[in-house]
This record gives sequence, C-alpha cells and structure tokens, in this order.
Amino acid sequence: MVKSVLKIYLLFLSIISYGQSNQEIESAEFIVEKDKDLELPKRERIFEYVKPIPTLATFDSLTFISKEVPFEIGSYHPNLRVEPLQRAVKEKNYDHLINIGFGTYNTPGISYEYRTNHSLGSNFGINIDLKKHQKGPVKGNYSGESNSDVRLWHRINLGKGILSSSLDYGYSKFYNFGGLNQIINTNRVIDTADHYLRRQHQFNLYFEYLVNTKSKKQIHIMPQWHYTGQQGLSKTDNISSYYSGGEENDFVLNVNLDVIKNRFWDFDFDFFMSFAQFNNHRFKNNQRFWTYVIPKIDLIFDDWSVSGGAKIGFYDDAAKGGSGFLLPDLMVSYKFGNNLSVYGEVKGDIKRNDYKSVISQNRHVSDSISLNTSIEQIGLKLGALGILLPRMTYDINFSIKSINDQMYFRNNKNDPSYFDVVYDLGSSSRFDFESYFNYHVTNQLSWFTLIKYNSIKTSTIQKPWHIPSVSFQIGSKFKLMNDRLVISPFFINFFDIKATSQDEQIISLPSVMDFGMDINTVFRENIGVFLKIRNLLGKENQIYNLYSSREFDIYGGISVRF
Repeated sequence: MVKSVLKIYLLFLSIISYGQSNQEIESAEFIVEKDKDLELPKRERIFEYVKPIPTLATFDSLTFISKEVPFEIGSYHPNLRVEPLQRAVKEKNYDHLINIGFGTYNTPGISYEYRTNHSLGSNFGINIDLKKHQKGPVKGNYSGESNSDVRLWHRINLGKGILSSSLDYGYSKFYNFGGLNQIINTNRVIDTADHYLRRQHQFNLYFEYLVNTKSKKQIHIMPQWHYTGQQGLSKTDNISSYYSGGEENDFVLNVNLDVIKNRFWDFDFDFFMSFAQFNNHRFKNNQRFWTYVIPKIDLIFDDWSVSGGAKIGFYDDAAKGGSGFLLPDLMVSYKFGNNLSVYGEVKGDIKRNDYKSVISQNRHVSDSISLNTSIEQIGLKLGALGILLPRMTYDINFSIKSINDQMYFRNNKNDPSYFDVVYDLGSSSRFDFESYFNYHVTNQLSWFTLIKYNSIKTSTIQKPWHIPSVSFQIGSKFKLMNDRLVISPFFINFFDIKATSQDEQIISLPSVMDFGMDINTVFRENIGVFLKIRNLLGKENQIYNLYSSREFDIYGGISVRF
C-alpha cells in the first residue's frame, strides 16, 4: 500500500516536471504580489454564517480539492471548491445556466441556475440540482440513491443596510445497504431490503441583516431556522408504513457587533443563542438550549497581532443536564519580514452535535441515538506560514487539545448496517499535525500537497471509531489551450481507521485510496463540456464500516449558458 502511494506521488511529480519542461517560462510573464503580508489565519466565528449569495456558476469553473475532506463514504467524493478561470477578455453576462450529465451506475443528472443580472438594488436567484444513482456498489438498485436540492435567495439594498435571505430544501432517498450483503435468503431480498430504505428532508431558512455605520463599524443580525428529518420504511404483512427515524427543529440567533473599530485596536462582541427540539424513538420532545457571548479585543502593532477574548455561556441538554462554561479564546502572531509568520492559539470551544450536523457526517445512524454537547476544555496550537519560493506558500502547524464527551460512530451490535452515536464520557486527548504546501509553478500549472496526522487517546471507549489517523492529499491543475481546457488530477489516501466487527472485535479498515480528475473544456463562449472521474483505482473504499464507495465512477455532460 505504501509502495502504491509512493508510485502515485512520483507520478504526480513526473507530470509536474513534464509540465515545467514544456512551458516556455523564459518568455512568460510572472505576476508576483508586491510585499505580500502574512497574517494570522482569521479566527472562525462562533456561529453558522448565512450561506453566501451565489454568483452564477459557469461551466468553465474548475473544481479543486480543499484542505478539508469530509468523512462521507456512502456517496464518497472529495470536498471540492470552485475556482473560476481568469479570462483576459470580458465576457457577456448570462442569467441562466443548465448542466445536463450522465454517468456510471445509471446516473442521470440536471442542474439549473438563474439570477437577476447585476442589479444594485435587489437580486433574486434560484438553484436546482437533481441527481440519481440508480445503482450502487452493493446489490444494484438497493444501494442506489437520489438527491434533490432547491434554493431560493434574495438580496436587497435598504440604504443603511443589506438584507439577505435564502430558503433551502434538500431531499435524499437512499438505503442503509451495509446490511444487505448479510441477507442469506435471496428470494426475500426485495422484501428485506425495503427495511433499509431511508428518506431524508432538510429545510433551512436564513436571514442576514448587515448594517454599515458611518464609522465603518458593522452590525450582523442573523436569525436562522433548520428542520432536519429522516424516515425509515417498515413492512408488516406486505403493508408498508413510514416511521420517523429522527426529527429536529433548530432556531438560531447570531449577532455580531463591531463596538470599537480604529487603526490600532478593535473591540467586538458576539452573541449566540439556539433552541432545538429533537425527537426519535428514544427521546420525545427532547429540548436543548445553548447561549453564549464572546467579548474580544484585537490589537495590531508593527509585527505583532494579538486577539484576546473568552466564550462565556450556558447549555442545557435534556439527556445530561445543564452546565455553564468559561472558555479561553486567545491568539497571537509575529511576522519575520514578508516571508514568515509564526502564530499560537489557546482556545476552548463548544460543539452542539445537533441532528443536522450528525447526519451530515453519517446519515446511516440508528433511530435511537442521543445528542450530547461536546466541550473542548482547552487547546493549544502552534504554527508557521509563509512564502518558501516566489510562488510557493506553506502552512505547518500542530495542536493538542482535551475534549469532554467527544462523539464517535460505532456499528450497532444487533444490526451493523446502522450506527450508534457513542461518547467518550471522560476526556479524549488529541494531538494533530498538519503540513500544507501550494505551488503555482506557472500561470498554467499549480499543485498542492496536504498531510495530516492525529493521535487520539480515549477514556471510556476502546478506540476513536472511524477517525483516520493519517490522511494524504496531492493535486494539480493544468490549463491548456488558452485556459479553454483545464485538467485537475488528484490523489487522496486515508490510513488507520478503526471499527468493530459483527462479533465485537476491533478491526482496521483497509486504507482509503481515491485517484481521479476533473476535466473542463470550452467550445464556445456559452457551451462547454465537463467530465468528473473518481476512484480510478477501483477500490472498495470504506471510511464507515460496511459502506463501500462506488468503484470507477465517471460523470460527464454538457453546460449551456444563455
């Protein structure tokens, strides 16, 4: 396995070398940012921001791997971010975009986007995305899935402020197919498989009101509502009926105030409050509440940046009771010239573990899970980032933290196709190391590498179930034919994932290896073709035990703007 990783890594290096050897860099124009400042990575806000109002996507937008890859194997694909091509010639603006595609596993798909075009006063848009994998990796139709997403958004300039809103609806139909291979009586596959059918619904309503004062201070007011529900199908005497696998209503209010803002120091005040009601077979009207504030001050000196604050609040879980908390939130950085910055962080945090976030990680959870709040008591992070070469940047850091009631996923003892949510009721101690390099060789060629390692020691459970200890990523992007053809290959590798077998023995899942690429080409200004290739190695990748990814998955189609 290690040899395979090295071979693929060397393949990427050879491709990069070839790309370098075939670029006429002697005559190329290099663009280097003047006196690029290295800054401390921006602190994440405590709240869930309103999703940004999208610009109309273009078919010549490229996908590229980000630093974070979700642990989602049922429909496993790397987390990709869109990077639009930079064109020298200003293009015509379009209101509509349609993508039509088809792929392996009998997968049709269509997406449509519309927005009002460049109105300063008010903007409106709609996004629709429909895709269906009619077959999957296990027993054909009974590991397929379908996904539908619709989003409406609106933004209006009210003079003193901007009001943005969006309404999202997502629907998924899939199977908990991890148990289908255990069905012995093939004559009853159809009847039995229906027991594993799941339907998932999500509604999300967002509002954001951004006020800009005369002193350039900002006020964010962000109320939100989330509904997350999942249903299962049961059959008795050939009569089908749906039952609720879980249901949650979550109301959230975020407020961010720039109290004082000047040249040398800022004072901000963040407020968060959430009320959630969760129901499943085990809990009825399980009410949960969180509220906290973060007063913080940011100081800026010549080469120093200091941010100090604290998260002060209270939470109440019906399952475990209520508790107050006081958590530090301190950051400091120092610049050595323009090419190196070192930073440190002492921080505590709270993780609500709501139903929405749980099933976004693993939708194959059982119908009787409990939801508890996890508390990161204190964490220390040290790192360095900078410019190694004129076109190469890096970020190397390590961290240690202690987390109470950390959540993990473990196969159910009676039916391993379902996952229980288990908590380390003591304290999980965790060490993390991360190394990230990004190199823009030329304007037509770039590549990156990311290596992550973690070591987790648990207190009340045997292992940190389904958390890879090592992850490795490498990717590249080639722009050809005046940027009208873009090829983006990537390779991902996860190591050391622990799970439990049917007889309750600790097992190590095979390493996850995904080698694929995105290909985008433009024929005319408003017509293009795309191709997405995943799992060229044809591996039965499993991040969650018994749930394999689709092997050798290809999806392609045509895009039209008008």
